Amino acid sequence: MPAYNEEGRLPIMLDAAINYLDKNRSAILKKKSTCIEWLVVSDGSTDGTAIIVSGYGSRSKHDVWKLISLKTNGGKGAASMGRAVSHGGC
Repeated sequence: MPAYNEEGRLPIMLDAAINYLDKNRSAILKKKSTCIEWLVVSDGSTDGTAIIVSGYGSRSKHDVWKLISLKTNGGKGAASMGRAVSHGGC
């Protein structure tokens, strides 16, 4: 997911997504052993967006967290970068 200066909103969104997936993981993934690849592209953020994402990676037991930090805001380029490096799983 692309993120530009989302320090204030990112934790709320990620917590909600993680809670939903934890409750519904087996139904969503069809296998309890399968993990989810979380990919956040910090699109030239100048706030604590990258620090927040790094914190989630250290808390996760089952999933893989990836952070890509771009130096400048590229708009739609962040989504393209995310698609380019995503593996769609773990």
